[in-house]
Amino acid sequence: MASLEIACFDNPSAIIAAEAGADRIELCRDYASGGLSPDPFALARIRPRIKQPIYVMLRETVDFSISFSGLSLLKHQLLALKTAGADGFVFGFLNVQLSLEESSNRTLLELAAGLPCTLHRAFDRCVDQEKSIETAIQWGFSSILSAGAASTALLGIKQLNNWQAAYPEIQFIAGGGVRSPHFPELLTQGQLNWYHSAALVAGDPMVDAEEVRKLKNMLL
Repeated sequence: MASLEIACFDNPSAIIAAEAGADRIELCRDYASGGLSPDPFALARIRPRIKQPIYVMLRETVDFSISFSGLSLLKHQLLALKTAGADGFVFGFLNVQLSLEESSNRTLLELAAGLPCTLHRAFDRCVDQEKSIETAIQWGFSSILSAGAASTALLGIKQLNNWQAAYPEIQFIAGGGVRSPHFPELLTQGQLNWYHSAALVAGDPMVDAEEVRKLKNMLL
């Protein structure tokens, strides 16, 4: 049976998603920016209330670039978030050539020290996805969140299936516009173990409990 990860942009959303049946929470902040690093104190406050794993976003800019000062900040954030109870991390930084930037990604992977790390949708911006998959595996990412280099996961699901078959040593997570109306079609075509959604309805940045339940029930 496949599993459901819900992206949550604040603490109330994380609690809603967990209570509605999400298998894993991706915790971040700032919906308008596409998800930035949450406050470690925010994670610490909800950690005792959520039994599911919580993966935490590491990102401080709206794009996928990284500076020396930005990396220094994220290193401190990672350690604080680990102390606060993070079960894994979600990040990914690109260089100007739109390939994975080595120093920042490998530094954070090493600091994660055994906790699983997801390469997020920066991957879909890479100019050479095949090479990026091989690099992600070599460096130690455990999963890749992707829409198959398409605008939505539904449009890219065949590519995701192909990548998963070719690279079984890393887990692909289908994400990008995943909502209940087209989720049955995505599941019919998909051959993945994980699906990712923000479970938002009508532009509201708060997770919708009924949407989470609909998505989860389709996986049962």
